[in-house]
Amino acid sequence: MVIEHDATTIDEGSETEQEEPPSEHGPSEEPDYVYELSHMDAQVFITKRTSAKENSDEKSDQHQSDIEPTDDTEPTVEYQVSSKHLIMASGKFRSELTGPWAESTKGEDGLHHLTAEDWEPEVFTILLNILHLQNRQVPRSISLEKLAKLAVLVDYYRCWEAVEMWTDIWIAEVKVQAPVPVSYGRNLILWMLVAWVFELDEEFEKTTAVALRQCQTPLINNMELPIPEAVIGE
Repeated sequence: MVIEHDATTIDEGSETEQEEPPSEHGPSEEPDYVYELSHMDAQVFITKRTSAKENSDEKSDQHQSDIEPTDDTEPTVEYQVSSKHLIMASGKFRSELTGPWAESTKGEDGLHHLTAEDWEPEVFTILLNILHLQNRQVPRSISLEKLAKLAVLVDYYRCWEAVEMWTDIWIAEVKVQAPVPVSYGRNLILWMLVAWVFELDEEFEKTTAVALRQCQTPLINNMELPIPEAVIGE
């Protein structure tokens, strides 16, 4: 069986949905790529598929200022990962692999099978490498765009502490490459997301102050990223 995550889309960044009971599916197709992140405790397979949202023709028209959309022709990617590492690092994975529905995620092979939709494979791989302590596989420097995408993943999978060392490194680098803007726009909202997820009080105060002062519409456009509307409206 496979659990399908009705996950927050990376490019649209809609709020995290409440977890629902898993649905049953037939055997999955052969993946285009397989990443083995754990050789000793490979008890979980996560399959990344292209979702209907990613293939929607309306997406680009409705969310032109969102985080860059992923390629609509993304291949299917399978990750062979460790249940122990995921359970220890992520509240989301812990609930899926040890909660009431954990048994329903197991396939005939006795392994857990999860499906992750909407995440960009490269960014998802970075997160999984961190959770599996594969430090040499983690980039030392990333763009504001990728940092924002990782912020969405970290918020969704509830693994803030596990990535803390890396986010400190990345944020320091991004502050030099793409400082917090002083005018209202797309990058300001990306910084607002990063500041909210990673609890950067100074940056969050700066971004919200600029947005509230310069926004020309009644509501700040959070690009449907996981920034609570109540926070933006304060």
